[in-house]
Amino acid sequence: SCRAAGALLCHVCVSKEPVRLCQGWDTCKANPGESCYIHTVQRRRTFFFEKMGCISNCKNYILGPYTWHIFRCCTRDFCNA
Repeated sequence: SCRAAGALLCHVCVSKEPVRLCQGWDTCKANPGESCYIHTVQRRRTFFFEKMGCISNCKNYILGPYTWHIFRCCTRDFCNA
């Protein structure tokens, strides 16, 4: 394996199509203290987009009620899909 012991690997969503699928998948290696994240945005029941990647100081949160921003953090390899 070419990764450092203990390095966290996360999915990166390269781009989104209207059908809610990433057009391409990539991988990022989290630095010490970073987490994987997935950020979903929707209005009522209409899905807009999702972003995934590596981030520092990650916090889980949900903001609403008109446009919902759902931000989830996790710390296992490829947990953000």
